[in-house]
Amino acid sequence: TERSSTSSSSLIRYTPEEHSDFDPLNKAYEKINEVVSDINEATRVSEGLSRTLELQRCIDGLEIELVSPNRRLVREDEIMFHKNAKTKHGEKRFIFLFTDLIILATKKGNNKYDHKFHVELGHAKLTVLADTPYIKYAFEVTPLQKKQKCILSCETDNEQREWV
Repeated sequence: TERSSTSSSSLIRYTPEEHSDFDPLNKAYEKINEVVSDINEATRVSEGLSRTLELQRCIDGLEIELVSPNRRLVREDEIMFHKNAKTKHGEKRFIFLFTDLIILATKKGNNKYDHKFHVELGHAKLTVLADTPYIKYAFEVTPLQKKQKCILSCETDNEQREWV
């Protein structure tokens, strides 16, 4: 499909505007680009769904169903978890950010994780924290219905901005 788009673009470029084929070529080119865009989006959604299904199998102790009609995996990465704002050293956690959910887990082997914490974004408060002598570039995720909170820190200011 990419090759068709490139070939069509070249063909249009070398076709004079007054030529009888110019307008139909432009319309065909636009249609090809729409199809390519639709295929790319469907591929992205399919890959995200595959990863979501994989995570459902890989995260032990997760008591929620990850596959949901409007849920998409947005980002996953390693991040530092702190028990409280005075903790000198954080613990590595893997964070999985979905469109409506955050999951924290520890890695326990090759592609296996232990569930530690999750919260639906619609039922949580996110607070950017001021830097302390021990924790920099941090933010706190607090479920609205529980007293439990989760302090996460990043390595850089940029990374913190990407997460929040």
